[in-house]
Amino acid sequence: MGKRSHSLLDAFMTPERSPDSPYRAGEGTVAWRAADNGHVVMEIYRRANRTYGFRYMAWVAWRDAGGAVNGHGWWRLEPEVLVADEYALACTTAERHAASNDLRLESAWTSVV
Repeated sequence: MGKRSHSLLDAFMTPERSPDSPYRAGEGTVAWRAADNGHVVMEIYRRANRTYGFRYMAWVAWRDAGGAVNGHGWWRLEPEVLVADEYALACTTAERHAASNDLRLESAWTSVV
């Protein structure tokens, strides 16, 4: 662990171990894609008003001010607000965001529904 291969999260949050709890899709998630490092998952979600957005679930280390790890956990990150009427546009925008942060996504989108 310890090596961060993307710029999405601050190095201070780089995990020291692999997830001890599996990724679980967040509320409203319709599809997800894991990153190649196994610690970040991108989600496409649908709001009650039927628009789409994207967010990340990241396995991170929680550290104290001195840098000592106090624990690990899944953390939700919505880097920018996206309101899209079309699922395909949400996927494309999410993929571009991941690429702009040097985050490589695995395979295709996995549908939740």
